[in-house]
Amino acid sequence: MRWKMKKQGFFLPVNESTFLKVLLFGILCLIGIFWGIGKGKGLPAYWILFCIPILFGLAFVFARWIDRPISKLMDSAIQIGRGDFSIRLPVQKNPGIQRLARLINYMVEEMDHLQRINVSAIINEKNKTEQTLRNIPDGVVVVDSQGNVTLVNTTAEKWFGKKENQVLHQPIQVFSKNATFLQLVRSLISEKRIASAEFWIRSGEEVPQKRILLAMGSPIMGSDGRLIGVVLIIRDVTKEKEADRIKTELVSMVAHEIKSPLTSMYGFTELLLENPLPEAKAREYIRVIQSEVIRLTDFVNKFLSLSRLESGKIRVRMDPFDLSAVIEKAIRLSKPAADKKHIVLSLKLPESMPFVVGDPELIEQVFLNLLSNAIKYSPKQSKVGIEIDSGENELTVHVIDNGYGIPKEALPRIFEKFYRVSEIRNDEEIEGSGLGLALVKEILEKHGSEIKVKSKLGVGSVFTFSLRKANIVMSAV
Repeated sequence: MRWKMKKQGFFLPVNESTFLKVLLFGILCLIGIFWGIGKGKGLPAYWILFCIPILFGLAFVFARWIDRPISKLMDSAIQIGRGDFSIRLPVQKNPGIQRLARLINYMVEEMDHLQRINVSAIINEKNKTEQTLRNIPDGVVVVDSQGNVTLVNTTAEKWFGKKENQVLHQPIQVFSKNATFLQLVRSLISEKRIASAEFWIRSGEEVPQKRILLAMGSPIMGSDGRLIGVVLIIRDVTKEKEADRIKTELVSMVAHEIKSPLTSMYGFTELLLENPLPEAKAREYIRVIQSEVIRLTDFVNKFLSLSRLESGKIRVRMDPFDLSAVIEKAIRLSKPAADKKHIVLSLKLPESMPFVVGDPELIEQVFLNLLSNAIKYSPKQSKVGIEIDSGENELTVHVIDNGYGIPKEALPRIFEKFYRVSEIRNDEEIEGSGLGLALVKEILEKHGSEIKVKSKLGVGSVFTFSLRKANIVMSAV
């Protein structure tokens, strides 16, 4: 009997009627034996010839009874070998074939069970990987070897403004028009090696903002070494770039702010040491040096205070205190600077002045800086006032001046460190570190408040913030 190996791993007979042929051959042999015995015993030839058709008929019926279920088994086995595990063999009356059918059915059930487990595991793993890719904070874009999009995760959708269902199986150019990004994809497909590129886009539904992205791509290779596609992991490096820029600017600004007074002091000390000067002139130079020392000390103190607040090294007290007393002290300390420019300082309090919750020393710094700015940026013989409005749970503070005002384009930046509105006046040099308003903003944020500003060129500015009330109330005098 000849056998053939199928791809599925089953050994099946080449000819389905092999068993029938063998059986008929056996019957013919028995007929030959029967003929010999009959002749030896003197049986009539017609009797022997009469029995031969009967034997052939019985042999054929018996062979069909055996061969039919075997043929069915063979047909079913071929289907099973092709991967159809839904096949179940009928249980035959023949005991031998019955056991074989049950054995094959058991084997098929086990294989079907294992296949279902394997398929389920593969699907679960695929879903888990896909969900992970879709929900990671970095952008993920997968492109096939032809440059068509096959996956876009949620983050990439948000950054590029395109939904996956809009670009799926579409050329990558439909997803993004950025030349640097497209060149990276083309390079990954053609060169089949890891590469990266940095580029920027404008993203955001309401107010598009510049976003700097770093895309790192890697080719996906098949087991045969052919390129299947490329995967790109995209990171938002905007904050990192901004931090680097601020760090560079910070070093430059600090160096400039320190260098200017030091240069001035060095020049005047040289004049004092090298040439004998009249006492009046010497005193004038010393006053200049003193002024520069005060300026430098003020800068260092503000810079250190701001750094400590940002790093959390200063503990902000949240105690009830008398806000009116703090404001009056700040006005008293600011009066000499106001008097030099003949600026009138005023204070308007509500009839019932409650205590507020906060750190009185830090809030004093807020008023000193706001008053200092208002005086610096107001013309001579003008007014600077502080007004307090009492709400249900908080006091609202307004610091009002009739100064030069702030240009509209400068308003979003005035609370940045080292930012100064130098273009307001060309006929008057206004000194400042550019740290005062940044310090004010940081202190108020530590108190859970926010400072806002309204300004109009040639009219003046109003700085507004709120402080939470305490349960202690004092009457205004």
